[in-house]
Amino acid sequence: LPFLGGSSSLAGRALGGWQLSGNFSASSGGPINVTLGEDWNYDGLGGDRPDQAGPIRYTSGSKDERQAAFFDPSAFARPAIRNTFGNLPRNALKGVGRWNIDLALLKSFRIREGMRAQFRAEAYNLTNTNFLGAPNTAMNSRDFTRVLTRSGQRSTQLGLRFEF
Repeated sequence: LPFLGGSSSLAGRALGGWQLSGNFSASSGGPINVTLGEDWNYDGLGGDRPDQAGPIRYTSGSKDERQAAFFDPSAFARPAIRNTFGNLPRNALKGVGRWNIDLALLKSFRIREGMRAQFRAEAYNLTNTNFLGAPNTAMNSRDFTRVLTRSGQRSTQLGLRFEF
């Protein structure tokens, strides 16, 4: 931050020379695989996929509405005949996207030759945004389509570092 950076007055040394650092990250949701939640085709392996019975529609609205039902369950159905594979492609859904802002403010103070102190104030998840976890994708679960977890709270820390 350029203001008062070169001033030799007491106010200039205290208020000038601060550094600002930040990080912004955004990611789209990862692939999600809907399963029947049971060994439908009797091959001894779980993770069998259902049939796609209609278009895949995601819930819109508030986070609470999306947490209650992330996608429309009517788009999926058990295969009509047991011991067959469903026609839903692998990872047909996209998960929850997220974004985050981290910010740091710091100032170095020269104590004497070869000695410095640095003050840091850091905030992680600056906007205190909570993020939805992955939805439950097992069709035999009573929580099918629901998001059961949320994460993300702001954390701040202050630090003082002495260099010699």
